[in-house]
Amino acid sequence: MAMTALFSHQPLKKILPATLALLLAVLCVMGTRGAAAETLAEVEIPAGPLNQTLLAISAAFNVDILAPDELVAGRRALALSGRLSAAEALDRALQDSGLEARPEDGACLIAVSAEEAEAPEALPRLGVAGEAPAARFRHSDLPAAYEGGQVARGGRVGLLGNSDIFNTPFSVTHYTAELIENQQARTVADIIQNDPSARMMASAQSTLETISIRGFNIGGGGRALYDGLPDLTANHGRSTTGTLERVEVFKGLNALLNNNGGVGVGGMINRVPKRPLATSLTRLSTDYDYRSRLGAQADISRRFGSRQQFGARLNTLYRNGESATENNKAELAQAALALEYRGEWLKLETIVDYYDRTLRGADEQFYSVSAVPAPPDFGRAIQQPWEQSEDKRILALLKAEYKLGQDWSIHAAYGALDGENSWLRTFNLNLDARGNFEPRLLFYPGDRYKHYSWHTGIRGQFKTAGITHQLRMEIARAKQRQGRARNFIRRALNINSNLYNPVFVSRPAFADATGGFYTSGETHHASIALADTLGFMDERVLLTAGLRRQSIEAKRFNQNGVSTRNYDKSVITPAVGLLVKPWDTLSLYGNYSQALEQGPTAPNTALNAGEVFPPSVTEQLEFGVKFDLAGLGLTAGVFQIERPSGITHANRRCSVDGEQQNRGLELNAFGELRPELRLLGGVTYIDSELTRTQDGRFDGKTTPGVPMLRAALYLEWDAPILPGLTLTARAAHMGGMFIRRDNSLKIPAHQLYGLGMRYQRAISDKQFTLRMNVDNLLDKHYWTTFAGADNFLAVGTPRRFVESPRFCRRPFNLSHAASLDSVC
Repeated sequence: MAMTALFSHQPLKKILPATLALLLAVLCVMGTRGAAAETLAEVEIPAGPLNQTLLAISAAFNVDILAPDELVAGRRALALSGRLSAAEALDRALQDSGLEARPEDGACLIAVSAEEAEAPEALPRLGVAGEAPAARFRHSDLPAAYEGGQVARGGRVGLLGNSDIFNTPFSVTHYTAELIENQQARTVADIIQNDPSARMMASAQSTLETISIRGFNIGGGGRALYDGLPDLTANHGRSTTGTLERVEVFKGLNALLNNNGGVGVGGMINRVPKRPLATSLTRLSTDYDYRSRLGAQADISRRFGSRQQFGARLNTLYRNGESATENNKAELAQAALALEYRGEWLKLETIVDYYDRTLRGADEQFYSVSAVPAPPDFGRAIQQPWEQSEDKRILALLKAEYKLGQDWSIHAAYGALDGENSWLRTFNLNLDARGNFEPRLLFYPGDRYKHYSWHTGIRGQFKTAGITHQLRMEIARAKQRQGRARNFIRRALNINSNLYNPVFVSRPAFADATGGFYTSGETHHASIALADTLGFMDERVLLTAGLRRQSIEAKRFNQNGVSTRNYDKSVITPAVGLLVKPWDTLSLYGNYSQALEQGPTAPNTALNAGEVFPPSVTEQLEFGVKFDLAGLGLTAGVFQIERPSGITHANRRCSVDGEQQNRGLELNAFGELRPELRLLGGVTYIDSELTRTQDGRFDGKTTPGVPMLRAALYLEWDAPILPGLTLTARAAHMGGMFIRRDNSLKIPAHQLYGLGMRYQRAISDKQFTLRMNVDNLLDKHYWTTFAGADNFLAVGTPRRFVESPRFCRRPFNLSHAASLDSVC
């Protein structure tokens, strides 16, 4: 198959293993800067409350540690073991606590909050002699993790920049690298399963990453944001988490906050890439997935310069082998390099991310379903063994932020994505009650896509007549250019197969992609936005109001370059949010917003594949409450969203027919029940109804693919029987879902369970971590479907066993940044 000039060089995946081996060998003998010279002592302190750990460190090294009770109360520390200095022990104890250390008033050490550490009057943090910490930028640096480390206390809220979740009049969750590592999440779809308002709509072995939030299909990976910029993720394929620091989930309309053409009415996912850390890091991880998939990852971070103003971080990842599903094999190679400069007033950064994945196997999806048979054994292959998909892409990101003073800054970002994907697969028609179906061949030589996105803006704060203002203005543009292969084959295989006794045939003969590629479409998003957050009554009342003028221009071309369909539409969409904090622990909020949503695109399996429907305006109304209870966060909210409904009918033609109205209730919990017991999860109830359908045929019916009830719960417990041992458990409930608009067919509800453990052991300046997880513990067989799809079924995810040993070397010192939430 033809490839772009970008990929004409030797594929990275063929040289990556040798490169990894050489790089790791070099790192093993490289010297890294150590902590300040201090007396070493053997310590063995179990995991527990932070105040007890600090007392134990103080006694072990005979040093004074000043730590105000209000700061350390409710926080916890990991187990400490090995021959350590006082500085190393304290740095490990404060890791992920949101606290830092500095010398003060003759005391050896003191713990302070991250906010105090950033204050201009704060003394320098204790570190290596002659070093000075790099400057911090409050608008773009990651906020600290919440108690328990599974979610962050705040994160990016689009145009508004970083915001504390308890000061945000929207529903947001920021999943941390610590949670990603502990759950061994391989893709973004894996991590969002913790959110009861979101779900992955295909199985883990699928080639696609199609996600729904609040009962709306937000599209594949290409609809997500990358560090706040739209159109920088792939149209197809999966998004790995190996190069991500956080996964941020915004629930609900977000047109004011992001220049994303209004896509993702139910919500939006922002992928936050890894950046250089405040301290050096050398980490090697290996992993194993049942049946035979092996992987290795290296994560190296360094800082340079007299004030540590230069930083570099390299992540390399390679996986290959068969998954828990027979004949489902994947080879993945990925490398990401992040460079950074942090001066007193200026921050510059660039990221380059290369991704190359080949999947042998298929999605096991069924169209034109006439009945819902018993689900098959997920471990057995159903699709043809010669099916294959390929996805290659490279991403580049440039960002800058300049401080105009303590209260104002300007920022700019530019990103570009260049990629290509192709697949040879079957799609299955006419599934009946006995499991019989008809496989059909789909050969798609590929999409070539080039995406560009940029924004620039100014942020500042001031005060007038006792009212504080946080003003934001942004200009943004994004462009997608799509190329499509001329050779597109869809034909019958002339066989009948069965779920329980599949029929396999040899690979059919057909011509390769000899017709070349043509530009099939272009889409432009442009916008200008202005928002202000007004603070009243000592900022116990926060009113956010803003406008975004959106423009969406789309063109489609045939193989002769003739424009076949196009539209150009602009609209001004408002949004307003109100948050009231009667007490420090309680936040009441509400919001109303509109969005100009890009019309849906008919999928490749539809007869009118590629047809793009005109945009439309959607609306959302939401009210909620948030509690911050000394380390335990609780949120509750109700919402209503109305949008035009696109659907693929039984005749395999896609159209926009009627309106989908979702009313829902969300309950979420996160943080610590006790210092040794952490939880994450919640419950979402959605009443999804079709209205204004043609001739009223489906009015009042429940939208296909939207479960009425979904729940998820994840627990961690630090077992006292062995310091460093943590046991985990997961449970999820998925309500039943209709798969037809007339509600005549329904798949039953199901429950999934998982167990896991991790063991951490510090040995001198090194740390060893072993993680083991089993998902779908009982090997439950179940069906799933897409939100809004008609007559569609997909198999679920089989039982999966994953283990990951990790070896890490990291010089510990007290300049560790409070914003880091990943464990070594």
